[in-house]
Amino acid sequence: MSGLTVLPSNFAALRFVCRCFGVEMPEMERMLQIIRKREPTPDKSFPGRLNRVMLNDAEAETGPWCQALVTVAREALYDRIVRQQNGQPLFGFTGHLAERLAFAMLRLYEKIVPNLNTDGISPTDTLWILFEEVFAPTIYVELALNWQRGLGTEFQLETCWYLPLVEKGARVGPVARVLRCWFRAAGFRYAHDLGKALDDSVRRKVDRWLSGACVPKLSEAHALVDRFADDVRWLDSPDSWKTRFTLACAAEQFFATMDNLFGVIHPDSSLQVAAILQKIHADGVAVDDGRVLANSHTFFAARLLQRRIQSEGRWKGEITARVQDTQAKKCSPNPSDDELEQYRREIEWGMKAGNWFLEFIKQEVAKGKPVGATECGASLQARILDLGICELNCLLKAKRGRQASAHRP
Repeated sequence: MSGLTVLPSNFAALRFVCRCFGVEMPEMERMLQIIRKREPTPDKSFPGRLNRVMLNDAEAETGPWCQALVTVAREALYDRIVRQQNGQPLFGFTGHLAERLAFAMLRLYEKIVPNLNTDGISPTDTLWILFEEVFAPTIYVELALNWQRGLGTEFQLETCWYLPLVEKGARVGPVARVLRCWFRAAGFRYAHDLGKALDDSVRRKVDRWLSGACVPKLSEAHALVDRFADDVRWLDSPDSWKTRFTLACAAEQFFATMDNLFGVIHPDSSLQVAAILQKIHADGVAVDDGRVLANSHTFFAARLLQRRIQSEGRWKGEITARVQDTQAKKCSPNPSDDELEQYRREIEWGMKAGNWFLEFIKQEVAKGKPVGATECGASLQARILDLGICELNCLLKAKRGRQASAHRP
């Protein structure tokens, strides 16, 4: 993805995510044949075989099989994340989280990009804005909602295993971080101990994974887990460890591409991800009881809208004042049990800024017109997505203004 001259197409973005998870043409070819076998008339909807020209044409949004290849790639990606090499399902929450994140970000890209006004903004700058303002918030909200479901500190923001960090001046990637945790679970201290249990070739291979010199193939990482399956059961299932390695390998590939793509404007950008997530946490985005605003398709939009309302000085009047009004509410004297329960519910609901924020957004939605991502009768979620697109276009407009000012003599 280096040296971009245009934004990647939806299929190009899908292929990139597939590559992160190790889904290349052989895996897509295998999935194509599986799909063809279950189709009553496969020749009408799918090609007989895949070739690189066909895939490249689909990335350029040309050729007769564009939609068919999207189906093939999506199913191959899903299969890789939630299944083992032998086709058996992988049971583990990390796999579920990886699948949610991968497909949520692909759907957001598909919905958002066609409706952005990127005139005068380079593809690289646009993608950085999308990462900071759309994809990073999506990662954040999934970690925030699921941190308790991880093993130890697995999904905790400050210590998330799937983010790169620097230790003693050396970069430590997601694969190395997960591998270290697996070592401890399996009773090893270092790769050297693992070499004693197997052979030197395995030790050298694992040393390379630890150093970040290479990313393991999933088949190799999963085979290592299988070899010591009985040693890790005391802490978690072998399947769960396999899903962790699946996500770690994908994250490693993603961050390597990120550093390559944004290297000029943001050197070592992957090492900034933890700080970006911490900043999102510090923003304190208000979410509602029903978590409509904490959805992976709406959270980024809620954050952008909250930030704008606060910058305009309207948050206190629109949201905080309503919470304060709730605090001042008094229960009627000598209330019945039903009245007391109703009062309790009103107080609990009204004391949460996120509930009032959602009501404010509903009013904004009612006043607004579809940007292009929604249609008549679209869901509230889709309408909130529209608001997010409007906010992104405001950011792009502001960036154009700054660039024009910088070039003005």
